[in-house]
Amino acid sequence: MNIKIFTKESIAGAIYLCKRCFGAHSGYKNNCRVLLYHSVGESDCRNDTMGLSVSEDVFYMQMKYLRDNKFFLMSLPELVDRIKNNVLFPDKSIAITFDDGYRSILTKAFPILKSFGFSATAFINVYFTEKRVAGDFYWERWDTLSWDEVAELHKDGLLIGSHALSHRRLGELSIKELEHEISISRDRIESRIKERIDAFSYPHGSFNKTVKDVLRRNKFTSSCASIQGCVSLKSDIFALRRTEITSFDNTSSKFQKKLLGCYDWLRCRGFNAQGQRN
Repeated sequence: MNIKIFTKESIAGAIYLCKRCFGAHSGYKNNCRVLLYHSVGESDCRNDTMGLSVSEDVFYMQMKYLRDNKFFLMSLPELVDRIKNNVLFPDKSIAITFDDGYRSILTKAFPILKSFGFSATAFINVYFTEKRVAGDFYWERWDTLSWDEVAELHKDGLLIGSHALSHRRLGELSIKELEHEISISRDRIESRIKERIDAFSYPHGSFNKTVKDVLRRNKFTSSCASIQGCVSLKSDIFALRRTEITSFDNTSSKFQKKLLGCYDWLRCRGFNAQGQRN
């Protein structure tokens, strides 16, 4: 374990002990924690260095933990509606999201979610779905959903949002490029699922005011970021904080630390699952 990981885990461990001693319930009040997953399946940290694929057994354990500990699972649209209408979140509120659109959502994650009666939102990247990515990174070579499978999941109750067209860092693009990335992704997804989509998720967590303005012009009503933390009634609905769950969160105690916000001090974008900058 290198010094960055050791420091990160030591701080998280100290926060966890404080919360356990002085009232862990405070971490679950007046907010909603949005969980961010990518893939569910085989987990090999030697190859998956960012921990993007949570094993099927661990994902089941985590969903069972949420059910057994009486967390309140809400959909992303309900979360946004509560912020807009200033309606308090129930204690222990949770929402579940997936980025990219990997096929394991269909084969692994969704059957488990259904068995617990949980909802989720999957943010689909068009080029991933159309197999048009370069494959320069290991996670670009993972199997992704087809359009027919996206439509099948949507029909079966999975909520669908956009994760842009080509997975570029939107905060670095011109307005013309942004319009293309955002509007075309929306058109492609809506034409396949035959329903309007309202939610967006920033590829690489990259965004700025201009990106949010273009989303508004394209009639999106919310967007998820990759910034650690909880959502409150004062949250910016175009920068909803999320808590990434990785293959390193493979025990109930590590999962509970994430749920309690023991890593929320890592608020800046650009940290990967091991606490190192991308």
